[in-house]
Amino acid sequence: MAFTRATHTTRSGAWTEARALLWQNRLTVCGSLLLVALNRMAALGLPIGSKYLVDDVIGHGHVQIVPLIAGVAAIAVTVEVATGFGLSELAGRGAQRAITELRTQIQAHVMHLPIGFFDREPVGAIISRILSDTEHVQQLLGAGVVQLLSGLLTAAIACALMITLNWPLTVLILLILVAMLVVLTTRMGRVYANYRGVGRQTAALTARLAEVLAGIRDVKGNAAELCEARTFERLATDVRTAVVRTIRGISVMTAVSSLASGAIGFLVLVIGGRAVLAHTMTLGELTMYSFLVALLTSPLVQIAAAGNDIGHAAAGLARIHELRLVATEDQEDHARGARAVPRLTGAIRFDDVSYGYGAGPLAIQNVSFSVPAGSMTALVGRTGSGKSTICRLLLAFDRPASGHVLVDERDLVTLRRRDYRGQVGVVLQDTVVFDGTVRENIRYARPEASQDAVEWASRMAHCEEFVLDLPRGYDTPVGERGIRLSGGQRQRIAIARALLADPRILILDEATSHLDSQTEALVQDALRTLAHGRTTLVIAHRLSTVLGAHQIIVLSTGKIVERGTHRELLAGGGLYRQLHDIQHRGPSDLVEVSRRACC
Repeated sequence: MAFTRATHTTRSGAWTEARALLWQNRLTVCGSLLLVALNRMAALGLPIGSKYLVDDVIGHGHVQIVPLIAGVAAIAVTVEVATGFGLSELAGRGAQRAITELRTQIQAHVMHLPIGFFDREPVGAIISRILSDTEHVQQLLGAGVVQLLSGLLTAAIACALMITLNWPLTVLILLILVAMLVVLTTRMGRVYANYRGVGRQTAALTARLAEVLAGIRDVKGNAAELCEARTFERLATDVRTAVVRTIRGISVMTAVSSLASGAIGFLVLVIGGRAVLAHTMTLGELTMYSFLVALLTSPLVQIAAAGNDIGHAAAGLARIHELRLVATEDQEDHARGARAVPRLTGAIRFDDVSYGYGAGPLAIQNVSFSVPAGSMTALVGRTGSGKSTICRLLLAFDRPASGHVLVDERDLVTLRRRDYRGQVGVVLQDTVVFDGTVRENIRYARPEASQDAVEWASRMAHCEEFVLDLPRGYDTPVGERGIRLSGGQRQRIAIARALLADPRILILDEATSHLDSQTEALVQDALRTLAHGRTTLVIAHRLSTVLGAHQIIVLSTGKIVERGTHRELLAGGGLYRQLHDIQHRGPSDLVEVSRRACC
């Protein structure tokens, strides 16, 4: 019962998306319908001409009408070819335009989804929905729908003419067609479910491939090529199995259509032949009737083929509809009445905040601290102590399970997240540099920034030292994920990007982790200049990067265990002193210091 409801929901979602897509492209649809009507009317030229050729020319010797019949047939064929070409062009162009618009809409929707969605969904699966599912949707306005409309219209016209020629035989043929449609409708439900399975398996394959290609250096570094090849083969086999199951369903539908066509042909031969012998039909009428039967039954194959295309499209539309149902951050903010964000001063306060990921233990527990506007606060602690969780909450990526995160005494829950983040600069631990030029990457947060502003941010982040040595300077492409740059260079570009954004709050999560000692000193000097008048939160393992912080908060297992300045914490002899000693002792002392730190 639950499966039935789920299937009904996905089908209704597909229908909702299909209606919206057809309405957005209504001019293309109307033009296609007009061309289909002209094309099918022209297709009647040969069947009608055959009647007069057999009865009047061959039967009664009216040779003088042959040129007329030939001329009408030639015009009909010409119109059929011309409208067929126009239909293909119109439907093809309309389908490509529709798919581009749909991809743009889905990509924009995905970009506004909450971070929690991306934590749950593999990147490859999202890519599959944006690219593969929308690719199938083009069949709704392309060849699939044209075949379906053409077949239905042809069948309707042919059926009307067949009734005037021999209605009892036509009734028998229609009964066969009704039985065939019942079988096809039943099978189509299973085929649709199979297409959904193909989509899921393809998404899993795409997700794995995207993950492996993004981490190809780790794959090669661990000599795991053979392991990944086996994994890919297993997933590809799952896709093949799902596709074969779908093909079997389509083959059954095609076989049913062929069987129905054969039965109809048999009836025409037997009953139509007897009608001619009984003089209730002329030979010309039987010839015309045979042409009309061909026009009626040949669309059955077209409709079966269209069912294949439209089945793909329906499954893709259902998955797209599921994606659209996920509320964006803007929709969530509007639903809870979030307000616009004024110019911030940058005062931060965590008030008894706790947060956990999923059903696991709390990552931070009852955390409370304040960061005055314009000051620098550092968060330190061992891996897993909760530093990055605090960063995520401050960026409004997540909401606290309990407690409040306040900026300028405004709860982040009450603020529009996009407006708020527009006043926050961030350099995360995993630096992302996009495929493009150095200039484009520095301008990422402010595409309209002038070249002077770009060069200023570059100097402040000490990017200029290496940018001027690049072949094309600021116009040098950096490659996918900045592959043509070193780790330190990518980090400095990310810092320059944050500088150019001119934020009120600056979050640096291990922002200098990839810099050598000399470059780190230069960047720290630049960050001190930047921090003047701005609130800066520094998350670092290397304690040398936080010596100038106004306050240092020490975390352990999600709780604040110490706070103070560098000197105060060293004098306190607690966890901060232990971490400091570990980083400043020689290798022979590390084992003993670590043992005491754990005890």
